[in-house]
Amino acid sequence: MARNKKTGLDWFKVDVTMFDDEKVSLLSSEYGAIGESIYLRLLAKIYKNGYFYTWNDDNALMFNRWAGGIYTIQQINDVVESAVRRNLFDSEIYKNHNILTSKRIQQHYQDVKSK
Repeated sequence: MARNKKTGLDWFKVDVTMFDDEKVSLLSSEYGAIGESIYLRLLAKIYKNGYFYTWNDDNALMFNRWAGGIYTIQQINDVVESAVRRNLFDSEIYKNHNILTSKRIQQHYQDVKSK
């Protein structure tokens, strides 16, 4: 029997200058370590599944459970909205399809998959 082809990544690159990025810095200023943690966990969830993650009420609940239930759903949704507003995730794709992704995420996914 053939194995299913894996779609997600086992790892993803985090630049050492990530927290110097103005968008991430603004997210940190607004939500502190909680915002940083949620954003990093969202990236992990996205890359685990491929290069995007559908964002809806059910997935917010599942994300919170996967993250250990340490956040409130309101905190998670607030950070998501802030990250979208700051273009850490593509705002048009999110508005039209409720999908969290970005060109950078997609490019990184392709780079890792091609290696």
